[in-house]
Amino acid sequence: MGTYDKDLFVDRGPELAGFGKLLKRETAKAVWFIAAAEEMGKSWLIERLREACRAVPDAAPGEKGAPASLVAVDFRDRYEVHEVQDTLSFVRLLRNKLDYPQFFGPLNEVIGGVTGSQEGAGLSALSSLAKKMGDSYGSDQLDILAADLDVDYEDLPGGDVKLKKALELAREMQRRGQLLRLVEKLEKERDQVDWRQGMESQLGAAPRPGEAAGAPAPIYNAPLQADSDRDREEAERRINDAFFSCLKALTTEVHPVILAFDSWEKAPTETAGWIKGELLDRLGRPGQQGRRELEQVIVLFTGREPPDFSDLPVRELVAQSNLDPFDDDRVGEFVQAYAAKFHVDIPAGDVPNLRKYSGGKPGKLADMVQEVLAEKESQDPFFR
Repeated sequence: MGTYDKDLFVDRGPELAGFGKLLKRETAKAVWFIAAAEEMGKSWLIERLREACRAVPDAAPGEKGAPASLVAVDFRDRYEVHEVQDTLSFVRLLRNKLDYPQFFGPLNEVIGGVTGSQEGAGLSALSSLAKKMGDSYGSDQLDILAADLDVDYEDLPGGDVKLKKALELAREMQRRGQLLRLVEKLEKERDQVDWRQGMESQLGAAPRPGEAAGAPAPIYNAPLQADSDRDREEAERRINDAFFSCLKALTTEVHPVILAFDSWEKAPTETAGWIKGELLDRLGRPGQQGRRELEQVIVLFTGREPPDFSDLPVRELVAQSNLDPFDDDRVGEFVQAYAAKFHVDIPAGDVPNLRKYSGGKPGKLADMVQEVLAEKESQDPFFR
């Protein structure tokens, strides 16, 4: 369906209501699987749920109504899949997406110990750089900036949140080893901002314009160093223990976290094993005073086939629902929203055919309505 657009989002009332119960702790459920076929709007629903997290009224951490953060991993996205080759890389991805570097010092120390790297030193630096980018650029300008750097802005995670998109752009340039190229581009376009302030951990002694080259920047995302399978298993155990300890501290002191996994059936085998064997297993473990160990964590799956929960301690925590195709009323609602946003007249008589040939699938419906708009524009002399 393309990039999420809140003006075109319609229906899904039961799903939004159910998610509200999860956020406000009005149910014991903590794992939610949403089953849907292709082009049923699963990714749009996740972005709408992210908005719902931000819309919850302020409250003390742990109380009903506390705001929450939704972190999504889309297993169809090539950027995401590049990040999830093993346990260490997936933990890094989740840590980065959570974007609270002050809580992950213990994890960074463990990773540094098993990789021999200076783990985590640049996370706050990238966040600071993204904040400056968000303050200095509009969304459309960031899109142009990304294109100039050979990055597809629409493919970057973050939905329509400008600061998140800026952070993902910085991270993508870091992954490519081209962070200096980004900084030099920013210096050229917005020279009133000191883009290198606080970036020493990322750029090392990289020269400013006109200066001689200095020492190379430190290397991040180093691989795990292990001489045997037993050493690797022990290193991964330490990484997992540290990650979940940090996650628990974050969700206890700040706000609940929803970990959303989109297109579950496309998850790499090792990653799927980690989610089931580590995340879901710990989610269902009893903690203190009769509460779960990860009381403030909710896990959301979307996909065609649900994970097998039969051998996990979360069976009683699982809720499952299906996304149904739009009926004629919902198709009409979508068409009206599209017509209002793009100032195009789509006769009500077209709705039954749109419903019939799209099968009520939001993705196909969006493509068909766009074709209607393109045809009308082609008949307008202004667009010729």
